[in-house]
Amino acid sequence: MSIDTNQHDLPTHKTVADGTTVYVDRDDREEGDLGPFYVAYTDRSQSEQFGYVCGACQSESVTMGPMGRIACAECGNRRGATEWDAAYL
Repeated sequence: MSIDTNQHDLPTHKTVADGTTVYVDRDDREEGDLGPFYVAYTDRSQSEQFGYVCGACQSESVTMGPMGRIACAECGNRRGATEWDAAYL
């Protein structure tokens, strides 16, 4: 299932649950199953990364695992791991 998102519907900044304003870089994204994940910063100059904003549902409830897996807790959008630990296999 794919959600058709328009990056222009995603705001360039938004206030998250703790009151922090984050600034979304619509040009820096990682592709997910349902839509892209956009990199978000805590400052306009984009020197401090906050995390990601989900392009499918615009949630900032996005986690990244140690192997590069990204997942949205709100809509289930995800990107598989980008790194593998051969010792695990």
